[in-house]
Amino acid sequence: MASLHFSTLVQDGVPRAGDQRMPHGNRLVSSPLTTTLILGEREAALVDPPLTREQTRTVADWVERSGKRLTHIYAIHSTVTATTGSAPPS
Repeated sequence: MASLHFSTLVQDGVPRAGDQRMPHGNRLVSSPLTTTLILGEREAALVDPPLTREQTRTVADWVERSGKRLTHIYAIHSTVTATTGSAPPS
């Protein structure tokens, strides 16, 4: 049986829409996004797809550099906004 390995990619949070500000005046930003790639001998599974098109491109490049064939995407968040990056960027 082949062993499994993992790699993580952390991307900055996304500025939130609207005019709300933090107490010190900075814009509200979402939490950083961590995406995990579980790597087998030839294949990989992605956990927590990205949120934006820019993040999706970054993740797609990261997966391609792994040299593995992506076979599964697991969106472990239960909201639609957590899965918007699971489609190819247009």
